[in-house]
Amino acid sequence: MLLTQRLGAQTAQLDAIIKAGPGALKMLLPVLDSPAMKQRHGFAPDDDMKAVTLDQPFEPCILTEAAMQKYIAGAEVQKSLAPGGKWYFPVISKGHTACWLSVFRRADGSWMADSLGMADWARVWADVCQDWPATNGFTPILVIVPSRQQFFFTVPQAKPPNLTLLVDRKSVV
Repeated sequence: MLLTQRLGAQTAQLDAIIKAGPGALKMLLPVLDSPAMKQRHGFAPDDDMKAVTLDQPFEPCILTEAAMQKYIAGAEVQKSLAPGGKWYFPVISKGHTACWLSVFRRADGSWMADSLGMADWARVWADVCQDWPATNGFTPILVIVPSRQQFFFTVPQAKPPNLTLLVDRKSVV
């Protein structure tokens, strides 16, 4: 019964997050009032902001510095992860991820827009999700190590277990 209650609470929370997304996006899109601002946020200068959509939200996990220092390559990392608190929506324009919209839970339990951006990371994450698709049973997890200001990912279904640095592919070319 406890598991059923927890799953019901998680479903209700996800429903609330999904419902908050469009309003949050509508609130933040007006800042993209010039071609330069659009480009800074991952859009083409001529993108129609009225045609922008949101993909399914996800919650990144946090890995503390202490847990990172104890991590051994090839070891399972999921037990050391904590919920990140913010949820991210991939923002889609012309069929491609442009950036992320983040939302956070306020003290009253409602969800509110936090930011719109991180275009480079959003596109790299989209590549990870394409390489490890849910349609093939994979559930990649975005891992943030705040003390290092770095992003990693892990794919629980991958063997051996992994924790892979998320690299902006533009920076390695």
